[in-house]
Amino acid sequence: MKLKHSIIFMALLAITSMFASCSEGEYWDEYIEEAEKYSFVQAASKYSIEASETLTEVKVEILRSNTNGTVTLPITAKFNSEILSGAESVTFEEGSNKAVYTFSVGNMEIGFQYKAVLSIAEENVSVSGNATSTITMVKNYNWISLGTGSYVDNFISGVAYPVEIMQAEGFEVYRAMDPYTATMKND
Repeated sequence: MKLKHSIIFMALLAITSMFASCSEGEYWDEYIEEAEKYSFVQAASKYSIEASETLTEVKVEILRSNTNGTVTLPITAKFNSEILSGAESVTFEEGSNKAVYTFSVGNMEIGFQYKAVLSIAEENVSVSGNATSTITMVKNYNWISLGTGSYVDNFISGVAYPVEIMQAEGFEVYRAMDPYTATMKND
């Protein structure tokens, strides 16, 4: 008896969904944006370079909803340092839906985190697009080994474990390499 009621229920559900999904005017078959819209490809990106490397420019891709005509899009750029600089707009060429916004990077200091926040006006952003893109850049320390030291975990075991001690070249910055590896292996 339950099987008979299940079959009848499924048949009624199928008939109801057929009538509910018909569209004579085709007004919900496809979403078409009325105006040209834009979006950053990535909402965030990070650049981490070695102390011996140089970063001179960063390129950020922006997409648009069509490929018609040449269009210049205003970009709001906020930088946390004067060594970063960029244009106030980006240009999309005829036949292309992608443009690349490029900003320049000067001489980066080791250990300082540089940040650029690029924005498109909210009314120009596509429905599921990224209105902002945050780019973080850092120049890493050059680490030099000072040898082996002792790591003591008084909380768990109180036993001293040997660890490698590193120093940032030219700075009074130190770190113990993998201090918990030996402790966790023994637990």
